[in-house]
Amino acid sequence: APRQLETQQENESDDNSSDPLAKSRIARDGLKQGTPAPNFTLPLIADGELSLEQYRGQKVLLVFSAPDCGPCNVLAPELQKLSRRTPDIQVIMVSRGDRETNLIKAREHDLTFPIVLQRQWEISRRYAMFATPIAYLIDEQGIIASDVAMGPGAIINLLVGSAILSLLDARRVSDESEMNEAAIEVPQSV
Repeated sequence: APRQLETQQENESDDNSSDPLAKSRIARDGLKQGTPAPNFTLPLIADGELSLEQYRGQKVLLVFSAPDCGPCNVLAPELQKLSRRTPDIQVIMVSRGDRETNLIKAREHDLTFPIVLQRQWEISRRYAMFATPIAYLIDEQGIIASDVAMGPGAIINLLVGSAILSLLDARRVSDESEMNEAAIEVPQSV
């Protein structure tokens, strides 16, 4: 109960109308590209826990959502379709609310990517953005690869754009490899 009261007091002080958001010391405009992504370990809506650190070495699209958010419910099925087509980018959803409500929404949209639950806005606070839906692209080294994307369209564009860049990078590496092999096979004139 003491921790719950402490969280409630933090929330009340955040929402205090005599202290406008402009004067708040809490960052609210999102983390910038090039910033290390804050790690977290949160409970999955199914079973177990997920740590962002366990995805080091992979690109991650970290999406903040809530089951009662209308734009989030528009985004969810599109995100699911695209996540299946972009296996080199792991989608992770950080949601609010209770486990049961989130399970119902996940089933409703046939979501197969991991969904974790934050308490209040604890992870949103670390990522300096208190809104849903928003997303960050995190690179293989755990660095935020683009500024925050806000809204379904911007989030889909971020995922699609990143997938296209990944394909182009893979093709460039393949082309360079073929060129190097071809260069080795070219007979030298004597």
